[in-house]
Amino acid sequence: MGDQGRVETDSRFLTRVGCFVVLLVLIGFQVSLNTGSYLNVTAAPTQTPAQHRVRPRKVTTPTPLTAVPISTNQINLSWTNGSNEVTGLYVERSRSPNGPWKRVISVPVNAASCANAGLAVATTYYYRVMANGSPYSTVASATTLSSSTDRSPGQLNATATNSNQIDLSWSGNAGDITGFKIERCEGKGCSNFAEIASVAASANTYQDTDLTALTSYSYRVRAYKESSHYSYSKTASANTSRSTVPPSVPKGLVANAVSSSQINLSWNAEAVDSRAAGYNVYQYGERIGSTAGTSYTVKRLAANTQYCYSVLAFDKAGNTSFQSEMVCATTKTDQNSEPENKPTPELR
Repeated sequence: MGDQGRVETDSRFLTRVGCFVVLLVLIGFQVSLNTGSYLNVTAAPTQTPAQHRVRPRKVTTPTPLTAVPISTNQINLSWTNGSNEVTGLYVERSRSPNGPWKRVISVPVNAASCANAGLAVATTYYYRVMANGSPYSTVASATTLSSSTDRSPGQLNATATNSNQIDLSWSGNAGDITGFKIERCEGKGCSNFAEIASVAASANTYQDTDLTALTSYSYRVRAYKESSHYSYSKTASANTSRSTVPPSVPKGLVANAVSSSQINLSWNAEAVDSRAAGYNVYQYGERIGSTAGTSYTVKRLAANTQYCYSVLAFDKAGNTSFQSEMVCATTKTDQNSEPENKPTPELR
């Protein structure tokens, strides 16, 4: 009896312990669901993605830096640009080799030269160049020219000698130079100069030929030494005179009747005088039209009728050549027309 009661008591105790354990397991499982992890499961360690390696830019210090004075107020700079990925080049200037430095020029990408103007006469300037974050170049210096050492040409004069030639002359000794370069632009007030010639250092004259009559031309000259160029002279201008020489007589005139009312004219384009600005067309010695080209069409003619033509050339100055040899052609037959032949007139 006593043993049976103890057994029942132990059984109830074990049951209660078991229920308690089950309750703890359920609570732990619920907590695991809420936190996103499970019992007896070890979370894998989080891996940080490797950073993308950026290839460093190869930036090289501009070198060697050179400075060359070309006038009383300008110094030209040049260097070797060894950078393959340059986003900016900066030029700094100082009156002392030790500074203080002032940034004076920002030049385009991959540039290898620049000019610094607006400087004082006979004054020494120091320069250095930097590309991006590269170290500075070596320091280069130059002294602007004085009035006694300026290599710019002296007074430039331009004189028109006829309708197609202008003579240039300048004075002053430019010193130790290779020669002079001559530039020209066409038209009153023009500014689009282009180089037309270079002459020796000993020269002080130049003849510009094959120009257009009644046209304004402007010139400027500057000295150079190897690849260095010095300041320009002052601009000089002149107007070519009116031409009195007429263009050549047109050659190879041909008349071709293409219908009962039309004749086509043409002449030798390869033999055209370059001075010709256009052509007058004559029918039986009377002017019937003008053209800038080397062909002309005559319409509204009578059928089965002979027509004779000549042409002459004229230039911009109003000079005209003699009339060409006369050529004739007969329009094609019209059933309702009778042939009509006119006498060939003498050329006037």
